[in-house]
Amino acid sequence: MQVGANVKGFTETEAACCGIGKLNTIAACLPVSSLCSNRRDYFFWDRFHPTEAPHGNLVDKLFSGPSEYTFPTNVKELIALSKLKEADS
Repeated sequence: MQVGANVKGFTETEAACCGIGKLNTIAACLPVSSLCSNRRDYFFWDRFHPTEAPHGNLVDKLFSGPSEYTFPTNVKELIALSKLKEADS
């Protein structure tokens, strides 16, 4: 996954939160790895995986986001439609 330098809400979009070497991306996250002090500032946990924060952003967009992310409807709207259908039954 490639991320631009100006990802909204993240101050660190290049270095990993956990790892070894340059930008914590040379080796995987190990017990001897250095850890970042604030995970919410980091987009990447290790050289491959995003942290909890970008996953949360994705879930928010899929659950209640606009149609540019979820078409023809999002999960929140599907739940509401399901409840209406149950009420009509």
